[in-house]
Amino acid sequence: MSLPPAWVDALFGKLALRYGAAFWRQYPDLDIQLVKDDWGHVLDGRSGGAIAYALANLPGDRPPNAIQFRNLCNAWQGVSNPLAIGHDAVPADPARVDRLMRGLADIQRHRDGMSPAEYCMQRIKAIVASRGGVMSAAQRHVFECCARVTGGESMDQVGGFVPIPSEQLPWNQPRDEA
Repeated sequence: MSLPPAWVDALFGKLALRYGAAFWRQYPDLDIQLVKDDWGHVLDGRSGGAIAYALANLPGDRPPNAIQFRNLCNAWQGVSNPLAIGHDAVPADPARVDRLMRGLADIQRHRDGMSPAEYCMQRIKAIVASRGGVMSAAQRHVFECCARVTGGESMDQVGGFVPIPSEQLPWNQPRDEA
């Protein structure tokens, strides 16, 4: 497996923007597609969060090669897959866990048999009423989604993410060869 080619293309665009010609001078006589394929292979398994971290922490003096960039990605402390937390993970603060659990219990106790969507709508109404009756765009969006769910729609049908088919992405469009 490799990093998706679209990610590598976007990454190369960022690196070329940050370092200019210095980035391309690393590969003077190489087929750029082979270079991109190598970067994709070297960065296999790195998450978007790790790549964003590496881009935010690039060295200022010279552009990194694929292995140096992978090392920057590996320095990221985020967790992209909570089920993959290793033995070196920082244990949760028991006091914070206790506070969060009490908060969840309070929510459950106050729901009075309402669905989570109905409870959310009730809470938004109360917050908006306490702040002069003006609903923010985010509150309106959540409220409308909850209202549709309580009307019988599933969460998949409400504000769900629908990815753009890969063949419609700009980098997969045929180019006019003039």
